[in-house]
Amino acid sequence: MLTHQLQVERRTAKAHRPKTDALPLDHVETFLISFQKVAEHNNFPPDKYAAILQAHLTGKALKVFTELSVEECRDYPTLKAALLQAYSVVPKVYRKRFRNLSKLYTETYSEYAFRLSTQFTR
Repeated sequence: MLTHQLQVERRTAKAHRPKTDALPLDHVETFLISFQKVAEHNNFPPDKYAAILQAHLTGKALKVFTELSVEECRDYPTLKAALLQAYSVVPKVYRKRFRNLSKLYTETYSEYAFRLSTQFTR
């Protein structure tokens, strides 16, 4: 029964696939933020986010997905947390990134302020 339900969710995910194919998974936090925005913009039901997301996972991210239980795979916040943990995107990393930011020679102060505020809110 669970296998059939997963197959139905996969078909639904493929049919309602948001246009995120061009987003790289090498920067998983940006991918997940973009994924959520695309899903919200297209009015996908939040309970289907995990099913839709799994269709876009490759490599390390797909391995993380396969190691989770079926219930964990269905829960988007759990799946997202597992992906971020696997890619070592934890609060300590955010703090380190924020503290190590410095203005690039080629960027304006406005661009630097935007980078600072983006890192601060993460």
